[in-house]
Amino acid sequence: MEIVYWIIVALGYSISVYAIGYAFVVGLSFFNDVPYVPLERKAIKFAVECLELSKGDRFIDIGSGDGRVVRYVSGKYPRLKSCTGIDNSRALWLYSKVASLFYGRRVNFLREDAFKHEYGKYNKVFLYLTPNMMDKIIKVLIEQLPKGSRIVSSYFGTKPDRKKYSLQEKKSNINGKIRSFYILTKY
Repeated sequence: MEIVYWIIVALGYSISVYAIGYAFVVGLSFFNDVPYVPLERKAIKFAVECLELSKGDRFIDIGSGDGRVVRYVSGKYPRLKSCTGIDNSRALWLYSKVASLFYGRRVNFLREDAFKHEYGKYNKVFLYLTPNMMDKIIKVLIEQLPKGSRIVSSYFGTKPDRKKYSLQEKKSNINGKIRSFYILTKY
């Protein structure tokens, strides 16, 4: 009976440490240009469906936060060549690395400035950024991504440049709210 008591105490302690650590990580993210706002599981699922991932694709989540989208993609599509998350926050990057320890080598998290990263090897991109950041990063992506690459943005669109990419809007009911997802395909 004493063992059960100590298991419960250890479990309670672990949950408390996790909750405090997570709150600390989220709090630190508000010092970045794009604050960390977790995306709902239904929104992740719908956005990933819009990406139309298939074997051999190279996926990147720009502004990956706690890494939940990268982990979801890696688990659902194990035949991708790579799953990468990039975020400028040291705390969120570290959290992502630790939370993804058991996902293998295909999952990678980078802590760097998204505007200085080279995107030429990726063909599927997910974004959940503020509108101001969206407009800036889309310009970088359109210049660097290979032809036929697909970008999905959750909730925030961009000004279309019909000469460089097609833009499609899809809507989905996410927890009782109609949300927009924007799909860009590079010409």
